[in-house]
Amino acid sequence: MTSSLLLLATLTHWAVDPMSETQYLPDTVPEDGVKNGAVQIIAAKDEYEPGSFVLRSDTDLGKVRLEIGDLRTADGKVFPKERLDLKTVKVWYQAGNAWYSYFADKGTKLCPELLLNDEDLIRVDEGKRSNYARLTEADGRVHWFWLNNPQAFQNRAEDVKGFYFRLGDVFVCMRENFMDAREHCGATLEKNRSKQFFLTAHVMKDQPAGLYKGEVKIKSKSKGEGEQWKIPVCLRVLDFELPKPMCWADVNKPFLTHFCDYINLNMIRDQNGDDPELARRQLVAICRDFAAHGQDLPSFNGASANPEIVREGGQRYCDELTNGGMELSDACVIRAAARQARRIADRRFGKGSHPYMGWGDEYGLAILRGIRPMVETYQSLGFRFPVNSPFGYAAGITVADLFWPPCTPDHASAEAANKYAAATGGKGYFGWYSSQHVGVENPAFCRRQYGFGPYRAGLTCNFNYAHHIDEWNDSVDDLYRPMAFVYGTGAGCIDTLAWEGFREGQDDIRYATLLKRLAEPLMDSPDTKARYAARLAVQLLVDADKDDMDLTTLRLEMIRHIQRLRTLNVTK
Repeated sequence: MTSSLLLLATLTHWAVDPMSETQYLPDTVPEDGVKNGAVQIIAAKDEYEPGSFVLRSDTDLGKVRLEIGDLRTADGKVFPKERLDLKTVKVWYQAGNAWYSYFADKGTKLCPELLLNDEDLIRVDEGKRSNYARLTEADGRVHWFWLNNPQAFQNRAEDVKGFYFRLGDVFVCMRENFMDAREHCGATLEKNRSKQFFLTAHVMKDQPAGLYKGEVKIKSKSKGEGEQWKIPVCLRVLDFELPKPMCWADVNKPFLTHFCDYINLNMIRDQNGDDPELARRQLVAICRDFAAHGQDLPSFNGASANPEIVREGGQRYCDELTNGGMELSDACVIRAAARQARRIADRRFGKGSHPYMGWGDEYGLAILRGIRPMVETYQSLGFRFPVNSPFGYAAGITVADLFWPPCTPDHASAEAANKYAAATGGKGYFGWYSSQHVGVENPAFCRRQYGFGPYRAGLTCNFNYAHHIDEWNDSVDDLYRPMAFVYGTGAGCIDTLAWEGFREGQDDIRYATLLKRLAEPLMDSPDTKARYAARLAVQLLVDADKDDMDLTTLRLEMIRHIQRLRTLNVTK
């Protein structure tokens, strides 16, 4: 029976933008949300798309269970619950400038970041301003590891209330004693404290279009098992499929995303107790997660030697993949280059491929000039050459096939990108890195930085620093904060708000690509209505301020134009 306490309790929810700039902390009342509104998701076919809501109770409800069933249209079509993924947004302690910067800060602050099925995997002590990871051994024993210990504490251990803490040791995150639950297992709702939830729909290619409705049911485990509250959910499945992201200047040239590859099998073995088979399964799971978030090129060291992991993880190889470094150990550069060409062709690409082969990092003008003979030797054998030197344009524009200097992916880099595109006949790739590096938790910032910002600035790829998975301690004695889009666990990795922002950025480019592909055939149409509609659609992208336009609004406007253009393309 439902208790009288629950009958008197008021549980309020707000539907909020999952890409909001707002940090929904325990003391936040979401003024930017829709009070008691429906969680609304709009997605094309072959797309992951999130919605979000915040709960706040005026009574301690303890642990509650959140359940979501199938969504249905008015005429009975079903969107299965297995394609809906519910997560709790975990608020924990990060550096004092979390959400805003990747530079280190000695302070600490609460920051929303982790997306968890089991929020109790991480314990947060607000009195001590500390995070603890739950380690569950095979025999059921539970230890708690102090995650954000200062580097001054080294090799100490103590018992605290029956739990064993290691102070200062490196957190070995990828053992099987540290894993999130497979499914969402509830959340604790405390009096007058807000908590955010993230609901992602995975729309398959064969899902019928329509408006699907359902609800999240909230039940209390401790106060009674009857339904107490319902949150309405509306999913609009659009009647079109999105293409892969392509470049602004050429709708048939893939827009690529690379990250510096600080993930490899040996590093994972260091983090999982030196278990090679477990490491392989974990790397496959990480690749699958990356592919599901729009990064279909592998970013782990040793990818060329492990093509089976790439394939099993749902990623792909292509000519544009940056492969590795030129060899200087051989006295004859020609012989070394030929050996690498044979090895890579045998393992991965086959004849006629042209993988990238770089050398060095952020070198100056003299080095760039000095290595020209070596670069030209490799290029004569079919390799392409990436340059990240700030001086690359001055001395290397004729030799660089990929130029990725440290710059901001916005209006400030547009002129350089346009110059490079003109000088290479549109064949080369122009990327960016460093501003900002991975690590900023704000999903709205990441969405713009990896999506519409570089796309509309004329850049043709992201190539930032870096994927890390073992950076659980934000209290570092360094210039930079740990740079993590995802965090490693025994099952592979845990996602974050920032990583969801990255995926939304890739999807923004996919929508823009479809819009341009539909508009271009109609630009010179003799049908005045079609011609005007095509030009007006592209004008939306031309006039949109790449640096600060609201991207949720832009997405809706792109959908409106796409729907109109699809009708005109059919009837033209």
